[in-house]
Amino acid sequence: MIEESKLYKNSVIWFTTLVGKKINLDKLYKVLKEDKNIKLVRRTTFYQGKLARWGLAWSFYCSEEIKSILEINTFSNTSNISSKDKLKTFTQSISKVMPKIRFTHKKIKNAHMNTYIREL
Repeated sequence: MIEESKLYKNSVIWFTTLVGKKINLDKLYKVLKEDKNIKLVRRTTFYQGKLARWGLAWSFYCSEEIKSILEINTFSNTSNISSKDKLKTFTQSISKVMPKIRFTHKKIKNAHMNTYIREL
């Protein structure tokens, strides 16, 4: 699963798995920590009665990159910001995460509303 997650590292923020044996948790945690492409690794314990299972999570993004990605998703739901400002904020935020992408946009008139198009 760790190897497969590398194929989707640009599409998923956090990868998670449930581990049934503690000995496997320690081995997997070590593998994740040794991988230079994986920037964050977290683990936790789940209890149900006397039974314990372990959760393991990893990300190819650092905390600041995750924060930027979440800001992009958050501002799009605010109704008090104009579409033009939303587009500007989106462009600035995504450029921080992926600096090699260039954005161009143009305003077009729609019969019912102003619409913005992003061309990559």
